[in-house]
Amino acid sequence: MKRKAVDIIEPSDSKRQREHVPDYCDARSRQDDQGVITWPAPPGAIESAQVFLKECASSQQNILIVPDKDADGLDAGVIIHRTLTALGAAASSIDVHLVGKGNSIHDEEEREAMKKKSPKYVIVVDQGSRAGPEVIDSPGVKSLIIDHHLSDEFPKHALVVSACHYPPVATSSLLAYEICKDLHPDIASLTGYMCAMGTHGDLGNTLKWAPPFPDMKEVFKIHTKKSINDAVSLLNAPRRTAKFDVVSAWEALLAASSPKDILTNRRLLSARADINEEVERQTHAAPKFSKDGKIAVFRINSAAQVHPVIATRWAGHLKSSKLEIVLVANSGYLPGKVNFSCRIARCARNRDPPVNIISSLKAVADLDTTDLVARMGENFARGHKEASGGIIGNKEFEDLMALMKVGEKSDAPPEGEKKTVRKTNSTNYLPLRALDKVSMHRKSFCQCWPRTGYEHRKELQTKTLSPYKWFLNAYAHFLIASFVDDNADLRIRHTNLSKTPKVGRHKGCGIRDVTARGDRARGRSEPSATEAPPHLLSLLSSTLNLILAYLLASPTPLVLHRDASTPANYRTNLTTSILLVNRRLHHTSLPILYGANTFTASSAATSYDFDAHLLAIPGRCRAMIKSVELTIDWGHRLWAKMPLVAARLLELKGLKSLKLHISVDGEVENTETVGSGVTGRERGVRQGLAAEAMLKAEKKVLRELVEGLRGLRVFELNGFVDGDFARELEEWIRGGRKG
Repeated sequence: MKRKAVDIIEPSDSKRQREHVPDYCDARSRQDDQGVITWPAPPGAIESAQVFLKECASSQQNILIVPDKDADGLDAGVIIHRTLTALGAAASSIDVHLVGKGNSIHDEEEREAMKKKSPKYVIVVDQGSRAGPEVIDSPGVKSLIIDHHLSDEFPKHALVVSACHYPPVATSSLLAYEICKDLHPDIASLTGYMCAMGTHGDLGNTLKWAPPFPDMKEVFKIHTKKSINDAVSLLNAPRRTAKFDVVSAWEALLAASSPKDILTNRRLLSARADINEEVERQTHAAPKFSKDGKIAVFRINSAAQVHPVIATRWAGHLKSSKLEIVLVANSGYLPGKVNFSCRIARCARNRDPPVNIISSLKAVADLDTTDLVARMGENFARGHKEASGGIIGNKEFEDLMALMKVGEKSDAPPEGEKKTVRKTNSTNYLPLRALDKVSMHRKSFCQCWPRTGYEHRKELQTKTLSPYKWFLNAYAHFLIASFVDDNADLRIRHTNLSKTPKVGRHKGCGIRDVTARGDRARGRSEPSATEAPPHLLSLLSSTLNLILAYLLASPTPLVLHRDASTPANYRTNLTTSILLVNRRLHHTSLPILYGANTFTASSAATSYDFDAHLLAIPGRCRAMIKSVELTIDWGHRLWAKMPLVAARLLELKGLKSLKLHISVDGEVENTETVGSGVTGRERGVRQGLAAEAMLKAEKKVLRELVEGLRGLRVFELNGFVDGDFARELEEWIRGGRKG
């Protein structure tokens, strides 16, 4: 008897249109009476600043640069420093003052510190846009403020160049670049990459650099965007640490001639590693929403300045028709204070009228009928319309949260209006679009499991089964079938899947009854469509781990960072989308993904940056890595680069296997002794008196690496210049670290 055909509703071919987010440079620029664009600041102010800088350089008096602590402020400060030296100022006459943790240039402590340096000229960059007394209360001292933060009030008697009212608002480094590039013919080439670094630090690395912004094509031909963006990350790291080591970033930037010089700075690399771990630890705080749903509030407690990073991350993730602002409050950065950062949610960037964080915060504060605004002081709602924040007392912050009605339920909808409630549980807490990223197709499930595929599709159409549950059930059927017998017409009972089977040849698989074609002949009935289908999370942990290993373990090494040198036929064949399904599968899958695979670089040449690639992985994930295999073609520079790579490898506390294959110019390095008569090319350019020192340094690094990895069980060192030393290390590990 043939089955009666049933109409199946096919999914719509139309794709969901991505919401258009305007680029930063699309903002309409101001024009003068003749229709000429006025950007990045009033022409008169820019000319006055140029005259000020020329006067500074020619006076040979003490000059004090006071930059902000972030990448934008530091880059702007170095641009001005190099302009002054190019104009003839002595480097010894130029000093810098870096404001302390949680302070501003208006604090009396900072004013006294600047005054002790006895400057004749003071140049404040990327800060200071606030009403106040003179920057330094000394007779004859002239001050210049170059800034882009929103403000109409500034310190007394200061020459001000502000870009805040001239969209698209230039960053301080871009503003300094525009002021200085015409003062000397070499400034544009010397500081172009600093302008790009500072601008990407404030506006992000997706900036289009469209007019009226300057054309940076030549800069990006010389310096890759990747190196610029990586340098920005390193420059921002020290000021976020609890140590507040901003001076390290300033010194590294001042001494650099390109972004690549910054990428190898050990102090900056260490600071970034610390910040990445702290961000990963703090970023999972749960949000609470204001009563009107416009503001999402996250609370953390950290001695590091990670709240702006977390605010930026969540602003790109949270989505709601009402949400406008993401606020992250850090009560552990300064004692007795709450430092908070606000960002506009990505879903609200195209709203009309546009969201203004400063106006929104002040509107909430104005609801207070007491003296809250006065108690919060001048450090409330500072910065930009798109990225603002503040530093206020604990009591004042709690009063502000009370005014926002954070955590209170929204008012009930009017009678007759149906309120849609989206349920959230362990299987569907992520957006449904995450399901689209899974590398398997629904049609293949039905083909591989014809009996249940039709029922699942029918249930999905009638909305009796959520898409996530449908995905998990179908995936469980498909994978379990492939593990048991590829040739049998298998059927799985829908009951007691979480119990250990008492019968059958597949004991321990969590499947109570797996049968073949003979079932129908023995009179066993088919399970009905109304029976509860099996759930992937209901399987025994051993079975679940087996399935996850099938999805996430690769027989070939995984490349940490793919680039142009990665082979075109490189494929991982991993179904990493399983990590997106729910929280439990995510945390269960991570140790398998990082622990069951061997990690490597895309090529022998790119292994030079393997330490930086490791730092891109969150700290808790790095600790799960158990196997690394590297082929390197920089054997002649092993003494110089290996300490950085070894420092990162020593952080892999769970590393069990390490294999190093050393080569020079594509061939394995000669293993003769350094003093032999082989050519310098065969030995990796090891000639002269320095050869012995190089070899000694390399041996020390390799020995410390192997000794420091306490859990190492497999070690291979092929192609090293001293073959006997390599074999001794291998035998020492193979013999259980004895001898």
